[in-house]
This record gives sequence, C-alpha cells and structure tokens, in this order.
Amino acid sequence: MKIHRADPIVRHRYDRLGSGILDRWFLEGQRDTSCHNRRMFDEDFARLFSFENRDREDLFVADCNDQSTLDRLLFGMSGQRPSRSTNGRIKRVVEDVAQTLIRYGRAYYFWRDDCQNEGISLTPIRPLGVFRLLGSLVQWVPPRTSWSNSEGEQEFPRELRFLDESAIMLFGLPTVLKKALSRQNSVLSTLDAHLFKESEFLPQPTHENPNPVNYFNFSAWNEMQDKALYRATVATGWNGRKTDSVKQSDFFVGHRLIRFRRNQLILRDSILKQLGDELTKIGSRYSASFAVSIVAAEELPSIQELDDLERRLELEQIDFAELVDCCLKN
Repeated sequence: MKIHRADPIVRHRYDRLGSGILDRWFLEGQRDTSCHNRRMFDEDFARLFSFENRDREDLFVADCNDQSTLDRLLFGMSGQRPSRSTNGRIKRVVEDVAQTLIRYGRAYYFWRDDCQNEGISLTPIRPLGVFRLLGSLVQWVPPRTSWSNSEGEQEFPRELRFLDESAIMLFGLPTVLKKALSRQNSVLSTLDAHLFKESEFLPQPTHENPNPVNYFNFSAWNEMQDKALYRATVATGWNGRKTDSVKQSDFFVGHRLIRFRRNQLILRDSILKQLGDELTKIGSRYSASFAVSIVAAEELPSIQELDDLERRLELEQIDFAELVDCCLKN
C-alpha cells in the first residue's frame, strides 16, 4: 500500500472482486443503502426550495468585497450546470450539497486551477473512503486500473492519500440533524429490509392440504410498521407521504409539517453559512482580503415565521389549508 500526500481522486472505479477486507470496510461500510422509505425521505428532505421559487433571482443576499472572485468560484463549483446569475449558482450549489449531506452526512469539494473554467475548478468528491486519521483528512483509494491509448491498461496499488485541507471545501450536517437522521435512518433501513416480507408468512399448500387457512393478520402487520415509522420520524417531522391516512388528524399533520419544514430551514441556513466560510477560505488564494457571507433573503421563509405559525396552530388561530400554503408555497 502506498501512503503519501496527494490530491484526492475525484472518480475511480471500485472493483469489488479485486478488493480486500479493508477496501470493503472503508468503502462498503459507508455505502449508501437507500431503499423505498430512505429514498423517499432523502427526496423530500432535499427539496429546500419550493417550485414557485425555482427561477427567482432574489433568494439570497451575498455580502462580498470582490464580486468577480465570487462569481468565478461559484461558476467553477456549478460544474456542467452553471447558471447565469449569482443567485442561481448559489441555489444550485445549496441543492447539490444538501443531497450529498442527507445521503452521506458530509460533502467535499476539491479546488484546483483550471484554465478551461476561468481558472477555477471546484469538483465534488464522493465522501466514501474519505475520513479523518490522526487529525488529518485522508482518502482511502482501493487498487484500480486505468486505460490510455498511449500506455494501454495500467494497474495502480492501494493508496492512503493525505489531503491538503486548505484546498478542500468541507460541509457537514448540523449536530441536531445528524442525531435525528442517525436514529431515524436506522429504523427506516430496518423497515425497508422487511418491506413486502409479509408474503413469507403465508402457509404453503401441500398435497394433503392444498388450500391452507391463513391466520396471518395483515392489518396488524401494517399498523405495526406505521407505528414504527411515525415513532422514528418524530424528530424530523417526516410523514412518510401518508397525509391521507385516517390515523392522522389535521392537527397531527400540521405539527409534523411545521417540524419538517423547520429542519429543512436549519439545513438550508447551515449550508449557506458553511458555503460562505469555505468560499472565503478558497477565495483568499486569489485575494488575501476576500470575504463573503451568504444568507437567505427576507422573501424566503424563516425559522421565526414557522415558530409563529406553530404558536397560531396551538391557539387554533389558523386553519389547515392556510398552514399548508404557508409551509409548502415558500
């Protein structure tokens, strides 16, 4: 195994057949296992902006002392889908970072000079295999092969790369969301593992008894799964896309919707704060005094507004239709 200080590998092919125990532990142990409930939650929670705000140009306020450097950084971070406006680029970055954070709990972008992209390239790094060792950020790279027309197929050994953190943008989940998602996702993964397993409880016909009586209670099975889902999602407020269930009152759905939306805003504001700090770190390479701070505009919903909405709901001063409009249309 080769241990050295180097730039991270952004993309590489992972061959499970040729991998060792440590490769599987580092890479497959962190591998995403989204299925059904996990996938639905990830999709719902990552929608930080409503459809009505999709093309607005006043979503964020970026306080920056060098607009040209900020535009270059955001353009390089947008990859193959850059937007023409600063607000559009920030929105694209926030959405991409949110999806990665929800899926893996952390997100990384690697900086390097790129003459084809106005001199700056900020490329996302897949979090699998990236971790801290002795206080340093490292990347575990399994044995791999590559092909080139000049040299043909080349084989590379296993590597442990120590990364330069000054050239990497790091994003993490807020502590309150990290704990909530950890508890919830462990239950959702268990529910997904037993999804549609009720068919295994059906008695098998035999020659002596071709039509066996089925005593399995499907209603009790479904009710047990619903209870487990609702208990696991108390902290996040996710309703499992079951808003039409007769088991839920409007009051229950309203409180869940406010809690879910509040967590989304916590994630949005956290990403914007980290984005400003990380862009300042990378931008200081081009201008020593460069600094940027990014916050949500007043037109976007705030946590304070949701707190007031929850208070009005408890006092029965708002109906369900108005509550849904306030939560979903902003």
